[in-house]
Amino acid sequence: MTTLARRDDGKLAHGIATWCAHKWPAAMHEVTALTRPSSGWTNETLIVTVGSRTGSGERSEGFVVRLPPPVPTWPAYELAAQARVLDALAPTSVPVPLAIAFESDERWLGAPFLVMSREPGRVGGEVPGMEPWIVDTPRAAMYVWVPLPPGLPSATFTTRALEEEGVVVLPGSG
Repeated sequence: MTTLARRDDGKLAHGIATWCAHKWPAAMHEVTALTRPSSGWTNETLIVTVGSRTGSGERSEGFVVRLPPPVPTWPAYELAAQARVLDALAPTSVPVPLAIAFESDERWLGAPFLVMSREPGRVGGEVPGMEPWIVDTPRAAMYVWVPLPPGLPSATFTTRALEEEGVVVLPGSG
């Protein structure tokens, strides 16, 4: 179950197809499938298949679209920062999806959104780091929220922590 409040799937499918037509105007686009993962409370995640037709043929491609939840769970939802983190991790050995586009224009889906490649695999549960198929169950876990020095964006800190110290942290705000 994703966020408690959800946007209308039909409107989202129409908005995604319209956005694809704007982004890739050489083809006709249709959302042929739209599903949601069974977990995730802090964002609205869509698993989408888009069929595209050009004069030379047809093609089908899968995407993952992430939107902020309709009812906010964080003071600010940093999709642009999430895209930058994915871009920073892409050349490393950490398996991450490709950030295809961050769209700040709300006219398409009623909110900014991040489009990512759909990768094969399993979707983690509410606390992925505790899934036994991801890692051995630790004896303890720790979550720490600390303020960063003024003027240091969380995405910059996250990138530095990974590149300079080999530590994976998640950016955030609030």
